[in-house]
Amino acid sequence: MYDGYVGGSSHDHSGGGSNYLCLPRDPDLVNIAGGSRSLLYGAEYQLGSTDSSMNSLHDEDVPCAVCYTPNTNVVMIPAKNSCHEGWILEYSGFLMSGYYGHSGRTTHVCVDGEAEGLDNSHGNQNGALFYFVETRCGSLPCGPYQNNYELTCAVCSLPPSMVNSEPNNDA
Repeated sequence: MYDGYVGGSSHDHSGGGSNYLCLPRDPDLVNIAGGSRSLLYGAEYQLGSTDSSMNSLHDEDVPCAVCYTPNTNVVMIPAKNSCHEGWILEYSGFLMSGYYGHSGRTTHVCVDGEAEGLDNSHGNQNGALFYFVETRCGSLPCGPYQNNYELTCAVCSLPPSMVNSEPNNDA
C-alpha cells in the first residue's frame, strides 16, 4: 500500500505512544497552536558491532512498508522463522523492540532478515530505537529457550480458502 519511515516516541521519554508507526513519505500535516504535545521521532537501528551481518545498519534510520495481501489472516509469530502448515510465509527476520533499560516501552516488531536502512540516513539521532530481543530463562523455560539468544520471527498469512478449514494443531 505504501512505504515510508518508522517513527515512535523517544527512548528516553517516559510518556508518549508505545508503538512504532509506519509513516508515509507524503504526510498531510496541520499546524495547531498551543497546548501540550506527544512527540514523535524517527527510528534507527541500535545493533552494536557484534550483532551479526546486520551491524552495518547500526545508527541507520528504519524504513517500513504497509503491505496488502489477499489473504484474510496475518499473524506475526515470535521465536519462529517458518509458518505452520497451510500458512504462507510473507517474510522472516528478527524480533526487535526498544531497549529494556530505557524509560519508554515499545511494541515488538518483526524486522525483515534482509533489513535495510534509509538512503543517506546514517547518523546517531537517538529518537525511537530498535534493538534485538534476547531471551532470559526463569519463568521462560530453559530448554527450549536459552539465555542470551536473539529471537527470530515470521510473518505468516492464511489464504481465504483455508479460513473455514480445520486448523492444524500439530504444527
